[in-house]
Parts: sequence; structure tokens; C-alpha cells
Amino acid sequence: MNRITNTWTKEGGELRISEGKPARPDAKMKADPVMFLLSSLGRVSQARAALSGKMRVSGRRPWRFLGLSKIVVDGV
Repeated sequence: MNRITNTWTKEGGELRISEGKPARPDAKMKADPVMFLLSSLGRVSQARAALSGKMRVSGRRPWRFLGLSKIVVDGV
């Protein structure tokens, strides 16, 4: 199975997605797609997602993902 690796770059309220791995990421996230969607839409708290084990964050600056539910993509 081929895995697609994307790099998400967040600066303020802007989110850019590009293909490939970054040289040195601030944080890495492994997430169940359903839990990621629910958490990013604010339907489930990030604490609940983490405690369930369906979203795991690691790296030098894992707190970068705390603003995940506040990011607006194409006005959605």
C-alpha cells in the first residue's frame, strides 16, 4: 500500500498543503480519518480524540495542532 505524505504549513490563520516530507517538522500527527474530521470540525474535543488514542501527536512542538479546529479552509 502506498502512503501519501503531505506537509501542512500553518502560519496564523492560513494553511498550506504541499506534497512530500518537510526537512524538520515541528509536529507529526497520526489520526483516524473519522476522528480527525470530527475534531477539526469541533464536534469532538481534541482532548477526547487524544485520550481515545485515535489521534496521536509528537515532535518538537506538538502544541501547534491545538488551533486545528479554528483553521478555515476555503471559507468552510
